[in-house]
Amino acid sequence: MENTSFIDLLFGHEGWVATVSFIFFTLAGMTFVKVIRYNKRKKQLLASNPPIRLQFEFSKWKDDNSVDFIAAFMASFFFFRFFPDAFTFINKFYELPVAEDKMFYGLILGVLFQYILHKIMNNVTLEKTIDKVLSKPQ
Repeated sequence: MENTSFIDLLFGHEGWVATVSFIFFTLAGMTFVKVIRYNKRKKQLLASNPPIRLQFEFSKWKDDNSVDFIAAFMASFFFFRFFPDAFTFINKFYELPVAEDKMFYGLILGVLFQYILHKIMNNVTLEKTIDKVLSKPQ
């Protein structure tokens, strides 16, 4: 039996530096989408009648986005840790482009994660959930 450390088991054969780099690119992809959405919303509000000036508040932004980033952090960690298996599984259903650098997949994962998460969260609101719960027959 070979002597494997906990760090090796946790991060796999890629190591912790590559894992942290992949997570960084995933979060960078998410941030890219968030900046685009923020600027789009800002322009919409300025074009409204009367124009509304959107002010950026870091504490509010942090409260609104912390769950997104924690979920993306976890997803990117597990995806990268099991990258060969995940890539093989996804390739059975979708023809993924093969990139030389795995960090490209981190960037794409961040963009897709944010896009999909936003689609889901736009359809799941507290009001819609309460309406569904209250409208169920007893």
